[in-house]
Amino acid sequence: MLEARFFIASGAIRQSTLEASSAVDICKEITFQRLWCENNPGKRYDEGRRGKLLRNWDYPRHLDIKFKNHFGKSYKKEHYQEWSTINNLYEARNNIAHGGPNQYGSPAVAVDEKVCRSFIMASEHCVRWLLNI
Repeated sequence: MLEARFFIASGAIRQSTLEASSAVDICKEITFQRLWCENNPGKRYDEGRRGKLLRNWDYPRHLDIKFKNHFGKSYKKEHYQEWSTINNLYEARNNIAHGGPNQYGSPAVAVDEKVCRSFIMASEHCVRWLLNI
């Protein structure tokens, strides 16, 4: 999360958006693996298993449906407002990663400093939630 804060302070909103998104994605992956291994002792968790369990890289969906199905926890159900912001962050991240503008939604909402700060706040909230389950 420090990277996201550094880049927004530097005026690099695009990079800050990517860093906030990466923090959620990485923490989600680590937490999912940790919880799965705790619930399935003796079984190996590798890329093949990950692919069968999560199937894609849609972390808003994982934080809702996959965590609910496997661990009985849903970020969307527990923290809908923050989850909605995380969902917008994911859409903006996808636009940037594929060469598009830093925006989300339809009609498109440009990610300015205020929006990016809301992304960072929601990302920090989500990471704390992940670390505490």
